[in-house]
Amino acid sequence: MSRNGPEMKTKPETETLPSASLFFREGASDKEYHARVEACGDGFIVTCAWGRRGKTLQTSTKTIQPVTLAEAVQVFEKLVREKEAKGYRQEGKAATIKMPCAPAAAEPPKYLPQLLNPLPEEQLDSFIRSAKLGWGAQKKYDGKRIILEKRGDVVTAYNRTGKPCGIAGEIVEYAKTVPGDFVLDGEAIGPDYYAFDLLNWNGVDYTKLAYGTRHKSLLKLIGYPNGWPIHPTPLVIGENSIRKFLAELKASNAEGIVFKDLLAPYTPGRPNSGGPQLKCKFYATCSAVVIKVNQQRSVTLGLYLEGDIGIEIGNVTIPPNHSIPVVGQVVEVRYLYAYEGGSLYQPVYLGPRDDIPRADCSVQKQKLKYKAAEQTTGKEIKDED
Repeated sequence: MSRNGPEMKTKPETETLPSASLFFREGASDKEYHARVEACGDGFIVTCAWGRRGKTLQTSTKTIQPVTLAEAVQVFEKLVREKEAKGYRQEGKAATIKMPCAPAAAEPPKYLPQLLNPLPEEQLDSFIRSAKLGWGAQKKYDGKRIILEKRGDVVTAYNRTGKPCGIAGEIVEYAKTVPGDFVLDGEAIGPDYYAFDLLNWNGVDYTKLAYGTRHKSLLKLIGYPNGWPIHPTPLVIGENSIRKFLAELKASNAEGIVFKDLLAPYTPGRPNSGGPQLKCKFYATCSAVVIKVNQQRSVTLGLYLEGDIGIEIGNVTIPPNHSIPVVGQVVEVRYLYAYEGGSLYQPVYLGPRDDIPRADCSVQKQKLKYKAAEQTTGKEIKDED
């Protein structure tokens, strides 16, 4: 117990937890299976995903509630042994397992996206006036950031942390019909993928080229918007055109607008400030940690404040088309503003975020949009089992 209230426990984000990806091919059968130990609340859970290779994968949790690390590893190892007994193997070798605190350095992510810094809405007018023809504007989509790679007939999706992840089968199947190999950056929303950048095309690295050139090449690769599962994101240039585009986005209740320096290369990561790509949201969103599951499809959310201390930011109702998240899981919500104590006003549940570390769910990083002057005090909380 702290002097301000109960503690909100965290899990070390640097710890390497067990994970394995196994594959099975025999005759017409070509399947994949992924298992992983993940931190959740004060314990750990075991998750898995399986299905036909390249198709939308089914997912489940093998632990009813968070357990100790030793118990989770035991469940994980049993899953891997069972799959190996059925003939599953890693491509070209026996299945391997990454164990906690392994002496070998973790393999770096294959791809990391270029992340955008915020542009306050009150600065929009002056920015558009000064940017002129040096910048272009695009719609900001309310989806999941995905880097999409196609090599031969193999299509792989990577989330914003660089980890392979599931994606709608419609996107995978359509990507296979696009000639050549490529690496795209964009956002996935259900069965649709909105591509806004081209990183590689037939083995040629495009990241050093100016964004204007990359976008033109993107249009050559996948064509103009046509209703197919992979859509190129239009680029609007010129002050008058951008102002008209901005008005259309606001009228359609879009999430926001993105500005990109047309001469800038592609740089993974997020600059400390500013940068060649900026985003302006018309409403606020927040990644938070589930700290309690309530009755009537509701959960209580929290953000880390300092060290192990956190603040409660209120409850959100889980829609019928979403599964109820577990304690310790990171989720995304949309809201109008936050009260001075931290509670969100009119939060709307958007879904789980498997690409956001719990350490990023802090008041400092989430930068709540307060109705009055920003405050960082509130009802302090503790994770519950």
